[in-house]
Amino acid sequence: MGRFMHSMMCTLGIAATTAVLWPTEARAGVPECGGVWVDADAACSLEVAIDCDAQCDLDGAIRACANELAIECSGGCDFDLDIQCSSDCGATCETQCLQGDVKCHDNCYPECTVECPDRCSDADDPAKCRAGCEANCNTTCDEKCGELTVDASCEEHCNMCCIGSCTASANLDCQLDCQGLDFAGCQQSFVERCEVGCGGSGSVFCDGQIIAAGEAVSGCADALARRGVDVEVDVDVDLPSIDGDTINDPFGGGCAFHTERRGRGDAMLALFVLVAGAWGRRRRG
Repeated sequence: MGRFMHSMMCTLGIAATTAVLWPTEARAGVPECGGVWVDADAACSLEVAIDCDAQCDLDGAIRACANELAIECSGGCDFDLDIQCSSDCGATCETQCLQGDVKCHDNCYPECTVECPDRCSDADDPAKCRAGCEANCNTTCDEKCGELTVDASCEEHCNMCCIGSCTASANLDCQLDCQGLDFAGCQQSFVERCEVGCGGSGSVFCDGQIIAAGEAVSGCADALARRGVDVEVDVDVDLPSIDGDTINDPFGGGCAFHTERRGRGDAMLALFVLVAGAWGRRRRG
């Protein structure tokens, strides 16, 4: 019954939703950041050096690992939907689309994750459980909504939104069990990548969680900026001295750059390359 009621929420909640999250993207998550879902108002930063090292811990790797493992586990957690859920999605969407247009990507993930706090309230590790639940929603919504074109009919978008949420709910227990088998190993691996990245290309954090490290950093940071997410660039730069006089640091020991709501990804990356280059020269010196 709980699964059926949740699928109804997905469709009935659409008419009241006015905020469009990622209307032009083909995925609910951010592909360049490992598919992790990042809220438009998340506090994100690209960190290099001291502050970066301090944030590379197991707790910070929870969201990235949950999403990575949810993708790996999706092949073995593919329970069929119950007939009632599928049929009622169609009936509800027929009525819903008379009230306005529906786009699958705008609503599937937000509506699917509504149940995560309650489902994880009694878990041994509620934070890890909730991250796993949200990653399951993200992965499933990406899969279901990705089957549609932007110009598909309202009924098609509404049905996939509903079925995506219902499918995620049906597979949640399997997903959490599967993710738990390798969660500790994934966290440790991600922390190691993060620490290596801190001395080189840096690591991207959003709301205290590691989102990307190593080779994925540039693409992830640029993708977040394109989506209107403010990304702060924080590079700890200690410039060398000549004859005992320290060269003036034009960035005052670091820098912060906040994107405008649209389009400033290229400028952010250019700034990052400049200060990261100074950091690299300092390290080699």
